[in-house]
Amino acid sequence: MDDQNENSLMLSHPIKLEPSRRWVRVKYGEQFIADSKQPLLLLAYGPGRLPTYFFSPNEVRSGLLQVSEKDDIDEVFGPTAYWHVQAGERLARNAAWAYTQPPDEYSALKDRISFHWPKMDAW
Repeated sequence: MDDQNENSLMLSHPIKLEPSRRWVRVKYGEQFIADSKQPLLLLAYGPGRLPTYFFSPNEVRSGLLQVSEKDDIDEVFGPTAYWHVQAGERLARNAAWAYTQPPDEYSALKDRISFHWPKMDAW
């Protein structure tokens, strides 16, 4: 399925954004990249979509992130910035992202950082 069809399917499914009560930590290599007791949880139901935690910038070890050349515009959430995650000798390319100008109904996501589940070692 191409990205356009996947996004169209997503638009027809409910999207919820809510605070999470879980303590969520993201580990890559031997480093904890993010640590929060109050992440936001994005539930975007549809094919290929997983629940996604978003962290405020002060909950992320920014020294382990490298700005990526990749950027795009998500059909639902708008412009997206990406980072590589570096821990020691390991590099996960485009493994973190943030929506820089989400629509008003998702404004709580602005500049919050999320991580690509399969590219991290532990959650």
